[in-house]
Amino acid sequence: MALVWEELDSKQKDAKGKIVSDGLTMKTWRAKIPGGWLVRWAFGVNAAGPTFVPDPQHLWDGHSVP
Repeated sequence: MALVWEELDSKQKDAKGKIVSDGLTMKTWRAKIPGGWLVRWAFGVNAAGPTFVPDPQHLWDGHSVP
């Protein structure tokens, strides 16, 4: 078995709602694990460690809530 990362379509907006980065400069991935998701991201050369998102039924489709 392997941890499988799925790349998400990600964009970053500023306080005024203007997109300041797109999927070319900001990358986000998620991996399905028991009880939820591991989520990690990178902005340019800077990367963040994984964060756990609880979702026992894995209902999250990878998009933000409108």
